[in-house]
Amino acid sequence: MKTPPLLIGAAILFWGLTMHQLVLAALMAFGVEASRWIKHRWELNESDFKRASTLCTMALIGLAFYQFLTGWLNHPAWMVFQWLPAVLLPLLLAQVYSTAGRIDPRVLFLLRKKQILSAHSKNQPIDFSFIYLAACVFSTGFVNQRSGLFYIGLLGLSVWALWSYRPRHSPWAFWMILLLIAGGAGYLGQIGLAKLQTVVEQKTTHFFSPSGDSYRKYTQIGDVPNEKLSSRIVFRARPGGSDQRSLLLREATYDTFRSFPSIWSVSRKYFNRLHKSADSYDWQLATPAGPARSCTIAQQLKGKDALLKIPSGSFQIDNLRAERAEKNDFGAVKVRGDGLISYTVQYGLGSSLISPPGSRDLAIPKHELKVITQIAEQLNLRTLPPAEILKTIKTHFETEFTYSLKAKSKHKKSTPISNFLTQTRSGHCEYFATATVLLLRQAGIPARYVRGYSVNPSDTMGGWSLVRSRYAHAWTVAYVDGSWINLDTTPATWQETEGQQLPRWQHYWQKIRDVTSGVIFWLSQWRLKIQGSRYLKYFPLLLLPLFIWAGWRMMARFLKGRKFKRTVRCTPKKGLPVAGADSAFYPIEQRLNQLGFTRYPWETLSKWLKRIEGVVGQRVSLDVPRQVLAFHYRYRFDPKGLSAADKSHMIALSATWLDEHQADRGS
Repeated sequence: MKTPPLLIGAAILFWGLTMHQLVLAALMAFGVEASRWIKHRWELNESDFKRASTLCTMALIGLAFYQFLTGWLNHPAWMVFQWLPAVLLPLLLAQVYSTAGRIDPRVLFLLRKKQILSAHSKNQPIDFSFIYLAACVFSTGFVNQRSGLFYIGLLGLSVWALWSYRPRHSPWAFWMILLLIAGGAGYLGQIGLAKLQTVVEQKTTHFFSPSGDSYRKYTQIGDVPNEKLSSRIVFRARPGGSDQRSLLLREATYDTFRSFPSIWSVSRKYFNRLHKSADSYDWQLATPAGPARSCTIAQQLKGKDALLKIPSGSFQIDNLRAERAEKNDFGAVKVRGDGLISYTVQYGLGSSLISPPGSRDLAIPKHELKVITQIAEQLNLRTLPPAEILKTIKTHFETEFTYSLKAKSKHKKSTPISNFLTQTRSGHCEYFATATVLLLRQAGIPARYVRGYSVNPSDTMGGWSLVRSRYAHAWTVAYVDGSWINLDTTPATWQETEGQQLPRWQHYWQKIRDVTSGVIFWLSQWRLKIQGSRYLKYFPLLLLPLFIWAGWRMMARFLKGRKFKRTVRCTPKKGLPVAGADSAFYPIEQRLNQLGFTRYPWETLSKWLKRIEGVVGQRVSLDVPRQVLAFHYRYRFDPKGLSAADKSHMIALSATWLDEHQADRGS
């Protein structure tokens, strides 16, 4: 069974149209379809097909390596899949211009060929054009930009491919209507599935995404401990200067708190786009003030929006190679890109990305008001100046409370924060940060809740501080003397406490993961340097001679000592009769087709009769057609032919059977 005429060329042009490579696709399609008119063929053996397969493999590896270096797309594999028709073209050309017209399936495997297809098994050659057709459709699907062009083209190719094999007893118009109905139902179904996927993603993002997911506009008490159970490296940081203190890197800030459930959210969820400088990748965040310091951060982006990790007082980000960057009023900076990014943040004590305080920054939920008021009166917060208020609250939590990841409520009817302040007096950083915000607000100081990460200066590798998932942290920012300042009331020993709670096996597993992560990080850094090189655009020119040399070596091996072989047409010359063209079996075949027992184009006559034997029923007898078929094969292919008596007997049997089934013509 072969593909219908010009179908492969149409599939290549369809691919080129969606790829915006119509000229290249036209040349490829012409090279393939010209084999229908060019009758010269090469006598290629299995070794020649293996060389063509090796050339395709080299092209695929080179394309994947180039995509790894450049990272043009959000997903590096996409570009490789998009170019499959061009990559597989040498193998298809080797088939269509060979005398064999088919290929051994073993040449498609690089490894374990003998194990996959044993030499003792029946290795029947296959028509590679069907695989190539599927590759064209598959690659075009990766290029699709959510337009109807892909679906219309796919439906057209399906009609083209199935037209030759449609049931002959069915009207073509009815067959076409059924196919269009199936295509329309499929199109509407994929639209519904796409919308369902969007809804499901929106509903389940906060259950499966990490805490830094930029789509989450809220944070719930209890999220951080889930992260603290893992020692996975989230990003790396390199603080500038000689300061060895722990550095707090912010992801997001929140101003609105609800008690049931205990959730922090932002009142203004919109992001404003940032603009980088014209001649570099520097992004201005705010107006610089005070002495500037710097911190270099390296983190992985996965083609989706992500929040940057930045210290308080950030006013500029240098060397941030991202597609776009945005910020909101609460100091969150959102970027989109792919792969490793390494950026340097400039920050100072007098600069701030966070908007000035509003009424929400003094709000206390009614369910928390009683307990918060009671503790604020005990600490005499209303009578103290702002600096003393911050010091008093910090001392209160450091001396009266303990750190624990297992914060259990003793009274289910009370809020988690009330239980933390009056009953358990033990919890993790989220409880400390939330309680601090509410106490500051009760004392008349605007405050907000912050979540991010704490950099541990003692956990380093290769000159970088490793920021792990369990270093996720929450703290408070208070508005004092016209600026926002950090206030972390969680006991300073919280990292040591968490490290002691980790099982011993996890420490060993952490070392193995650190080594693996270090290798990946080194490769990503190397790739990042390559991407920044101005000579990268000349990389394809370096690969071009290699492929030309490999292609020439392959061609030279089988061109040496070989000649073209011209194929012979199967159709006879005009005026010469075809042996057996007047066989009495052909009317029987025509009558069976009229009765609905259609013979497929690829079926032999004997296999056809055997297939329909179980469906003809009692109204149609196949005994006579079998006898006539035996005479037919002798009449067509036996050099001696049929005797006059045998030929008369074949005609008589055919006429008798046709007369018996004359009444079934209209069935």
